[in-house]
Amino acid sequence: MSQKAVTDAVGQNASLGLYQLWHDVTASRAVGSSYSNNSNRPIMVAMCVRNVPLGLYASSIVVQGIEFSAGSNTAGEHRFISVIVPPGQTYSYKPLATSNYTLLELY
Repeated sequence: MSQKAVTDAVGQNASLGLYQLWHDVTASRAVGSSYSNNSNRPIMVAMCVRNVPLGLYASSIVVQGIEFSAGSNTAGEHRFISVIVPPGQTYSYKPLATSNYTLLELY
């Protein structure tokens, strides 16, 4: 097998993170809406919520009906959640402090 054939095969069957970059999608996503991974590769979604308000709150990302969440009952903490979204699947998210979070996608 030639080097080009190997390179092409790796590129077509690349794993998570290979030939992918992080993108800040905070401004282009709406809380509670569903977003699809229309690629043929898994993507990673990460959310960081900063300066959590006082009280018991939970942030979450839902993939395939499964909720991944991080909570806090201490003011000023930061919370981080990351998930892998398989090809053809959707995700939605809910930050606990809707004005102070960042949503990233690795694709």
